[in-house]
Amino acid sequence: MATALDGFPSLLRPAAIAGLLLAIVFLAAPDVVAQRGMAQHQTPDVRSVSPESQLAAAINLVRADQSDASVPLLRGIVTDRATYVSSTHGSAAYWLGTALERSGDSDAAYRTWRDAVRAMRDDDAFDIQLAHSFIQSLTPVRLRNDRSLALTTYGSIISSFGSAPSETERSIQRQYAAELAPLMTQEHVSKMINESPDTDAESWTFPPDAGDFVSAWWNQLDPMPVTAENERIEEHLGRRAYALQEYGCDDRVSRLDDRGLVFLRFGAPGRTHVIDYQDPEFRREVFRFGVSVTPREFPDNELWSYASLSDAGYYIFTENSDQCYEISGAMDLLPSRLHQNRGDTERAENISYSALMALRYIFSELSLFHIDFASAFSEISSYAVFQENQALSVEARSRLSGDRSSAEGEGAGMESQTVGAGFGQTRTVSSSANFGIDSPSGFISSIVTSLNHQDNAARHRRKNAMPRQATEIFQQQESIPIALRTARFLNTDGSTRTEIYWGIQKRHLRSEDRPQQPSVLTFDAVQYDGELSASGRAERRHLLTAQSLNGNSIFVSPPVSVNSRSDLFHIGLQWSQFAVNSEDPNNASLGDRVRYTTLRADSLRPIDATPNQVAMSDLRVMVSQTGSVSDAVAFPFSTIGPDTPLILYFELYHLTYDADDRTRYKVAYEVEGRTQRGWTRVFRNDEVRRTSTEAEYSSTARRTQEYIYLDLSKLRDKKNQDVRVTVRVTDTVTGATTSRTTAFELVGTDRFD
Repeated sequence: MATALDGFPSLLRPAAIAGLLLAIVFLAAPDVVAQRGMAQHQTPDVRSVSPESQLAAAINLVRADQSDASVPLLRGIVTDRATYVSSTHGSAAYWLGTALERSGDSDAAYRTWRDAVRAMRDDDAFDIQLAHSFIQSLTPVRLRNDRSLALTTYGSIISSFGSAPSETERSIQRQYAAELAPLMTQEHVSKMINESPDTDAESWTFPPDAGDFVSAWWNQLDPMPVTAENERIEEHLGRRAYALQEYGCDDRVSRLDDRGLVFLRFGAPGRTHVIDYQDPEFRREVFRFGVSVTPREFPDNELWSYASLSDAGYYIFTENSDQCYEISGAMDLLPSRLHQNRGDTERAENISYSALMALRYIFSELSLFHIDFASAFSEISSYAVFQENQALSVEARSRLSGDRSSAEGEGAGMESQTVGAGFGQTRTVSSSANFGIDSPSGFISSIVTSLNHQDNAARHRRKNAMPRQATEIFQQQESIPIALRTARFLNTDGSTRTEIYWGIQKRHLRSEDRPQQPSVLTFDAVQYDGELSASGRAERRHLLTAQSLNGNSIFVSPPVSVNSRSDLFHIGLQWSQFAVNSEDPNNASLGDRVRYTTLRADSLRPIDATPNQVAMSDLRVMVSQTGSVSDAVAFPFSTIGPDTPLILYFELYHLTYDADDRTRYKVAYEVEGRTQRGWTRVFRNDEVRRTSTEAEYSSTARRTQEYIYLDLSKLRDKKNQDVRVTVRVTDTVTGATTSRTTAFELVGTDRFD
């Protein structure tokens, strides 16, 4: 009897696909079969089978390890619509890539996922399984080729935290969260997940705003906030791709062992080492008859050092039973079988001797890796040498006397015994109660306790000394020594205006590669709200030539202002110096970027806008060639000469009217200078009349502008001084007080001699 499959095109005639289509016709589209009554020689219309039914049947084949048979059908769905997503099964492209990968064609799988992710991005659609497969399949080379798509896709995944309806989607989110947790503080992890940070990641759930928080956390780490993409995330994805290749661990939620997680935090270690236990002396002294330990019990290991971050930044990794590496201590390199307490029997001394020699070898390697292990190695080595020398002494006496037993008892207060059995397998061990020298079992028991304490201390020091994460983005890059100050002022509408002042010394404009060439210095500022979302941006561009500098030794940019109403805000700043081909501002075009620098002004708070509470702006530090306000300019530098006229500008807000409808307030300031003699009060109150260090004022306005002139010549000293200026304002109507402080370094006269 002919079936309804007889008329299918030859492309779909292989036996495996025939089985697939039979499953589709009978299981996925019974209505089609019923209507046609299984008429002989009648070809069913495949197009009448819905994509949902086709996808379901194909997924069953993938799960039944028949991926090859599912590929043609899945490809047909994706070809018709690359962005097809089933509400039940997810993205068809995800399943096509999965089938291709299981069939052994990982490159085709990657291209399938990549192309579908790009198509979904263009349609403003998202499927987390598809996105995850694309990110998971990235290699360092693929990341370089598809950088922009990878960044936006990763951003979509972390933004989805807290909004996953299915357990499959939540498990994907847990992987990314488990990768990020080591990079975060405990406080940040607590905001990312509902549970305690110490809870097993397999049970993590996410609050509704977790995606927004993690996205904002990444924004805070953006080293170049003015660029369209976050270079720190790009660095993270590069580290992640490499770590998954080299340090994968399927038993972890993060899919990374501890090496991979440390690699995510800091990048490649500055130095590595492996203790391979292949030393002939080590093997001869440790693996002896009566010592039930095998070479396999000494774990595979890796030693990593991040000395550029901290002297305490070294890690010992050992391989566990799951073949994943975990952070360990030095004592984890020694099998526990060798240091179990077995009393003071001959067998215990024999095993302890092997433990001693194993420790000597291990710590000889560790001491060459890091100086922290030198003291322990010295103690272990000294004791091992003592045992070897005593054994030689016993052997010499034995040869002279011909009596081994008597030779072992003739050691001037030493007690010696032979341990082990078999030719070349015995060892002589010694101890002395008179001299306080333990037997090997006693020494091992004592040293193991000490080494465990040292391991714990090393972990504690590393935890306190190492940052949560570090970037290598700016390594090997020449930076620009920018001077920066900020000052906050209250606008009339209640918002806070933050003014940014920056400058650079002329001599610092010369890069190593282009010491005399004109250049363009660009400045970009990005403002973030309390949730670390970008809320404003400002840009400036300056052509710097010998003519534009006009003989000045410094360049100071006009101030840039940003406004905020947030309770907490941050400002990311970036400067880039570019080579130019002309000194003519109208014809200059940007060449190569020579240098760049980024800085941040973090955790800024607005000026208090409460109407009935006196408030004060920050102090704007200004200098003037004439000592007049008319030509004063903001001064961002941290050092200043004693003959430079210095002016402090500030504003007062919300002064209270008295019964005569006037505001009354007192302004006082104090200057302190610190030299090698310590902090000394130089002048205060009315000792310097020009500065009006304490004076009372009255006005008809609740907002006022104030200037303080400082005569720094009175601070003249041979040595540099750290100068601190505090301005204190009292509303004499209410008695409320507020103050601001600024600081700088006053150059000593020795610098000019």
